[in-house]
Amino acid sequence: MTDLELEIKKYADAYYQGNEMISDSDYDALIAKLKKEQPNSELLNKVIGSDLKGVSTKYKLDATMGTLEKCNTDEEMKEWWNKHPHDNLIAELKIDGNGQLLTYRNGKLAYVRSRGDGEYGDDTTQNVTKVQGVPTDLGVDFNGSVRGEVVMFRSTFEKFFPEGKNPRNMAAGIIKRLDGSDCEKLNFIAYDLFDNDNKFDASEADKLSFLKDHGFCIPRFETNPTLEGLKVWKDSLEPNGEIPCDGIVIKQNIVNKDDLMRHTPLNNVAYKPNCQSAVTTIKRIIWQLRGKFFGPVAEVEPVELEGTTVSKASLSNVNIMNELGVYEGAEVIMTKHGLIIPQVDKVLNPRQNAFDIPTV
Repeated sequence: MTDLELEIKKYADAYYQGNEMISDSDYDALIAKLKKEQPNSELLNKVIGSDLKGVSTKYKLDATMGTLEKCNTDEEMKEWWNKHPHDNLIAELKIDGNGQLLTYRNGKLAYVRSRGDGEYGDDTTQNVTKVQGVPTDLGVDFNGSVRGEVVMFRSTFEKFFPEGKNPRNMAAGIIKRLDGSDCEKLNFIAYDLFDNDNKFDASEADKLSFLKDHGFCIPRFETNPTLEGLKVWKDSLEPNGEIPCDGIVIKQNIVNKDDLMRHTPLNNVAYKPNCQSAVTTIKRIIWQLRGKFFGPVAEVEPVELEGTTVSKASLSNVNIMNELGVYEGAEVIMTKHGLIIPQVDKVLNPRQNAFDIPTV
């Protein structure tokens, strides 16, 4: 693996362990860089990340739990829209939780598997059956699997785990506890169906109706949205809302099972809140007078960020520079704070205490 692939793999593993090291936008920026520099990387064609460390027994999943192509800007979404049929779509809230696959036999829950690498996962039956919103008997002759996310609602997080990092991390940690403690504080939201008998999954609307009618909580959805309507919905999403979410999923309503078996389906997409991060390299560090004091500024390789070309970024002050491990030549993740001020947020290969306060 290249250094970039190893970096992405490290962050993905941490994410699936419930130890989120970087923001979604920063992670998406790394993926965008990988697509540009290594378009044939195997990491782009599979779900990356892992489940419990030290667990040797993995189970083949009954359905592929892949990932979606992402549109991180309105321009990317418009391009996707113009290239794909959009006269019969379903759009639904993209739930940001811990992926699980529930398998049923004759309508009764047989076992549960974690998402794992999209092909193989852990047995999580004992814990997931304690989660709210997981029916063990559907009362109908259904043979197949239900895909969804185990989440912690914001109100639960604030009531019981106010010292935690965020609801997603808490949910990921709890669902993997060997003693199953606190699993009852979690909820399951179902959004996909894989029917072995082809009775209930002819369309995405059929799937959602089946799930709702048989005891599952489903995400908010809309049928046949307009492009402008999707943008308005996406822009209205609250990053700290009650239900953890990170965008909108747009699906062709008529199900193409062959396409859904791919790790990255061709006909569906995730519309993410505007990405405000990019990966670039510091060319040199200069000092600019700010009132009575000099402040560090990074001159970087020009990069597109929120529709503009950025060639400089704030480094705040020497203390923050040393905390980040900044140095000339460093590859960094840069974010436009408040959509206005570019700032270096993370150094991919930091060097500690690289700078002292300059003398002038």
